[in-house]
Amino acid sequence: MKKFTKENWFKILIGLFLLFICIFLIYYFLFFIPLNRKIEDQRKVADYNLVQNQKCADDGLIYFNNYKKDLESKTKSNVSGTAEYHFNNTLKTCLVKMAFPDSKESIYLIKDIYSNKIIISSYMTFQIQNAIAITNFPFPNEIPYSDYTTQADKLMSE
Repeated sequence: MKKFTKENWFKILIGLFLLFICIFLIYYFLFFIPLNRKIEDQRKVADYNLVQNQKCADDGLIYFNNYKKDLESKTKSNVSGTAEYHFNNTLKTCLVKMAFPDSKESIYLIKDIYSNKIIISSYMTFQIQNAIAITNFPFPNEIPYSDYTTQADKLMSE
């Protein structure tokens, strides 16, 4: 059996130290740096979304008020309506979900406020004929209200 001398112990300690340094460097470059990059990317996306959501809320309120005024001037009456604003990350645009309910008709729209295009809409005219509400479709991208609610919820959460 071989005796361990101070020199042998020193070589073993140097070897273990170098092994530890190698393991640390492998961990650092394979796991730590990519994890930090991923966290930094997530923070940048969150910051971007926050800025876009705030800008969308500001722009959406202005858009809705202008749209409502335009609708009032066309109908020559007061229009009551509600709006919800959302920056859609999939479409990369600001959407405004508007509802103009009335006792005779109801209009539901989701518009891209930057391109001024209707994404989806639903329009109902209530005419009682044999206790059935009749629906008319004067808007582009018109869908039945039952489908509208499902698609609207999806668009306003992406």
